[in-house]
Amino acid sequence: MLFLSLSNFFFPTVYAFYDRSFKVRSLWGTREYKYNRFRYLKTAQNGIFLSPYPRAVPLDFIRGVFILMDKDQVREAADLIRGRLAGVPGEETPDA
Repeated sequence: MLFLSLSNFFFPTVYAFYDRSFKVRSLWGTREYKYNRFRYLKTAQNGIFLSPYPRAVPLDFIRGVFILMDKDQVREAADLIRGRLAGVPGEETPDA
């Protein structure tokens, strides 16, 4: 059960970004998310978290999407996504 819950870390996950949405392809299938669904963006050292809530709330882990990536790609990807989420507040985690 633990292995299945961590499958996104063990098996490849592919992200494809488009003008109005992005797709996440993993072992379990492909999901498409429209940018207008998200209200909050937070960067971390190993990725970007998108939430449908306007600020951080306890339900984030259920309804949000964490885009896992290399540390050196986070800033570039965050800028790309912010450009498509016009007016969405966000936080940056300082580099460690």
